Amino acid sequence: MCIDCGCAERTAHSHDHKHDHDHDHGRTIRVEEDLLARNDRLAAGNRERFARHNLLVLNLVSSP
Repeated sequence: MCIDCGCAERTAHSHDHKHDHDHDHGRTIRVEEDLLARNDRLAAGNRERFARHNLLVLNLVSSP
């Protein structure tokens, strides 16, 4: 059951019939792809700047 389509909506009265749930909840969110592309561009700019100034930069913070 989900809250987006209303199939999880609870009412104060009872129903004598079953509500079918025949739609797919899967969907792709394109915003995520755009955010990652922007991050890649920013990281490339940082790498260029570090190389230009002959800097060794280490990422000591990691995320799962």
